[in-house]
Amino acid sequence: GGMTLDRIDPDMIMQYVSHRRNTGKCKPATRNRELAMLSKAFNLARLWKWTKDNPCQLVKRENEGNEDYGKHLPESMDEKLLEACKGRCNGYLDKMVILCMHTGLREIEVLKLHRDNLNFKEREIKVIQKGNRVKVVPMTDTVYIMLKEMLKVPSISGYIFTTANDTPFIPRNMYREFQKACKEIGLEGFRFHDLRHTAG
Repeated sequence: GGMTLDRIDPDMIMQYVSHRRNTGKCKPATRNRELAMLSKAFNLARLWKWTKDNPCQLVKRENEGNEDYGKHLPESMDEKLLEACKGRCNGYLDKMVILCMHTGLREIEVLKLHRDNLNFKEREIKVIQKGNRVKVVPMTDTVYIMLKEMLKVPSISGYIFTTANDTPFIPRNMYREFQKACKEIGLEGFRFHDLRHTAG
């Protein structure tokens, strides 16, 4: 802040990237996106003749390899986790886990899943992402049978996973119950998001 464009050089940008890495609060992909955003700003500044150079071009992007993609659920823990989740979140938590493990849907996509997102004829789940992009995910046999069975007694709101008040779950409330289930079976440090890695 408060710095003119001509004072920002590659060394300064590398120091910033290094600082972000040392905080341990973001991954290489995040740092690369930040660098790309800064580079875009410099390219616009060049277009508008505010500066002649883009120092970001001399800063190497980081490898975004899969070494830090997180954990996946050990196969030996599948049944134990599902058993520990039964009865939680109005009886839906084990089904949320199954859905995520089989589709790789994000936590919020699972919680907000509505019957309008389901296409049983094509065996697809469609969710709307940012920018109104549509993501289509195929249903496995397990998911197809589970959702068909659940919709025999549909909720009034149309949401698939609902509280006793027929509203979608608040993420933190679902996550708290998930963590209790994980702790119960000795699965420390495992996140709901890690089920996406299991699907992968």
